[in-house]
Amino acid sequence: MINPIKNIVQAGQNLNLLVEGSSIQGDLNAKGDVRIDGELRGNIHSTGRVALGSKSKVTGNVICQFADVGGHIQGNVEAAESLTLRAHCRINGDIKTSRLIVEEGAQSLVRAACNLPVLKNCEQFVRPDRCFRLYLGAHLG
Repeated sequence: MINPIKNIVQAGQNLNLLVEGSSIQGDLNAKGDVRIDGELRGNIHSTGRVALGSKSKVTGNVICQFADVGGHIQGNVEAAESLTLRAHCRINGDIKTSRLIVEEGAQSLVRAACNLPVLKNCEQFVRPDRCFRLYLGAHLG
């Protein structure tokens, strides 16, 4: 069943929300933050934050300023400012970000290529002991 994304205004900010149990096919272009708890088959382009809940599934690319991933992505992720990978998230694709934060349990990233501008930022990560494992064999630009 395809349900429309709800546009919710909270404290002067726009939040585009796809709730659990809902699905959409098509690209989402948002001038604000996006929260996905359902399934999206298409690309997400947001001028703000994109948060993917633990039960979310996205088949497509994600482009935004800040990304917080708790669900599954089959596609590339480009987060200009930062990318947070929550426990049990899965990304099957390339990632590009200025800052990467990885919670314990987000191990499937090993299958993705990674492009970070400066590897020296490794010490900023939540799990610096995993940094080498995550980037072993990855393309670093």
